[in-house]
Amino acid sequence: GGPVRGQFVEADGSLMDLPVSLVDSWESVYPSLAYDPANQVFLLVWHYSRYIYCQLVSTSGAVLGDPLLITNVHQCYRPRVAANTDHGGFLVVWRNTASMSLHGQLVGVQGSGVLFVDGFEARSTSAWSSVTP
Repeated sequence: GGPVRGQFVEADGSLMDLPVSLVDSWESVYPSLAYDPANQVFLLVWHYSRYIYCQLVSTSGAVLGDPLLITNVHQCYRPRVAANTDHGGFLVVWRNTASMSLHGQLVGVQGSGVLFVDGFEARSTSAWSSVTP
């Protein structure tokens, strides 16, 4: 693990500006980032101490608000985020290693804040040997 940093890149591959520090914790792992063009924000998710957190990030690389806990259930692992590019918002999924289940959370954007819309759990003990979110 380590701090999470970001770097904007031009279409030709050249680096823009300087790297941006997004999460300072040295125990942050498995970061995932998606862009919501409807609201013009990124959502960064990561695993920290068996929990899943998220953070809105502006198009300039500034963090918006404070990091938010997505789930307080132990044994959460490998979060991934995808954006709804048509209507805005995000879907965050993660694996719970204790129950061998896939969990998810719909995340909306309200101004410069996060709005948790709905969550779900999908159990499948046989699929985990070959699939990791």
